[in-house]
Amino acid sequence: MYWRRFAVSEIPLDDPKAFEEWVVRRWKEKDELLEGFMNTGRFPADDAHESDGEPGGGAIIGAGYIETEVRLGHWYEVGQIFVVLAAFALLANIGAKMWNLAIHGSLGGKG
Repeated sequence: MYWRRFAVSEIPLDDPKAFEEWVVRRWKEKDELLEGFMNTGRFPADDAHESDGEPGGGAIIGAGYIETEVRLGHWYEVGQIFVVLAAFALLANIGAKMWNLAIHGSLGGKG
């Protein structure tokens, strides 16, 4: 995962043409980052940039890559990714039973 923050004062919000150019530069930078990631499997560690005369634009230069380890805080965190899916399944099951009760007069459907 890679992200950068920009101060709102650095984003040219008042000028649509300048804003469009700023967004296009960020898009090209994103493409360069993704290409670099596909080639190396890593993102650059620093935020040094150079090329179009402004910080954050153009080709990335730097001294290294981000290396980190992702660990669980607790064993049950693996199951937490399925909470939304389980909640949806439970709601769908309740909806199906209510539908069967309304249409067929029983919770099990026809028969």
